Amino acid sequence: MKRHPLHPAMVHLPIAAFVLSPLADLASLFWPGDFFEDSAFLLLAVGLVSGGLAFATGALDLRRVRGNQAERVASLHMLVMFVVWSLALASLLLRRDSVTWPPARTLATGLGPVMVLLLVWGAWLGGRLVYEFRTGVVGQTNAPEETPDA
Repeated sequence: MKRHPLHPAMVHLPIAAFVLSPLADLASLFWPGDFFEDSAFLLLAVGLVSGGLAFATGALDLRRVRGNQAERVASLHMLVMFVVWSLALASLLLRRDSVTWPPARTLATGLGPVMVLLLVWGAWLGGRLVYEFRTGVVGQTNAPEETPDA
């Protein structure tokens, strides 16, 4: 009996948190105050912790990826998502330091859209692993599915 990979189940919370954090930043421009700024900070923290767990389960599932092209896509997916996680960490640390260095808040906010664009690309690469290479699918082949001629 093959086990279901854990990584796909773990990615939803960090993706949501990393997308909602820049939206909270945007909302803070229209509704000043601490609520949205604190929300953005908290969302980054949640995304970093849950993203670390997703990264760990992805590293475990990576052992099951076979095929040169699938391995390249998996490695790129992992690299892009690590960059996203690192940008989120930088944004969180900058927000913490914004009290002593005011430009830090602007820089932290500016990292949000870059983080989201990279996140979308990384998620697309993860989708390729499942839908194109059938990684983690029962009876997986890690090769593009052949379509019968009609």
